[in-house]
Amino acid sequence: MSEGFTIKRYNSKLEAAWLIDIGYVVKAASFKLDYFKTLAELQAKHTAVHAFIFNGFDPRNEIDSGLKSFYNAATAMGFRIRLHPMLVDAQGRVHQKRVDVDMAAHLMLHATMPEVSHVYLTTGDSDLMPAVELAREKFKTSLILLTYEKNVSNDLITLCTGHQLFDRTLHGRDPIQPTNR
Repeated sequence: MSEGFTIKRYNSKLEAAWLIDIGYVVKAASFKLDYFKTLAELQAKHTAVHAFIFNGFDPRNEIDSGLKSFYNAATAMGFRIRLHPMLVDAQGRVHQKRVDVDMAAHLMLHATMPEVSHVYLTTGDSDLMPAVELAREKFKTSLILLTYEKNVSNDLITLCTGHQLFDRTLHGRDPIQPTNR
């Protein structure tokens, strides 16, 4: 975990939400994202930020211990974890289901809250375009894409209020170095 910053708890008035599609982060990452540092940066701009992590899991297997540790640490830092079982097809392949719908539902929920001025989206998926379009049309909430440079729908970029790229210096973290024992 990064040092030199603090995460604000949800005891103040909500102003923003950060919705994160882990599947996108895994596909698009050009450096390891420091979720905690990024949340602290958003909280420096807004009184209170609700942060949600959305992901799918293979229901045939247990969630990896490293991922469980990440979820536990993220929960302890105030993130809310939203996990959905993947669909297993007849050939045994898994397909992410419900993650985009859940993210769209949370986008709409936060957009309808008068106290929320910004919703940050970490995704590149054009499946969220109908929710983004509806939220922009009906509500005053700023919808900001917070992404890596690659794997982002150009149509989604155009539709959102703004687009901010992750910066290795501000949002990255050094890979974990092995310890000598």
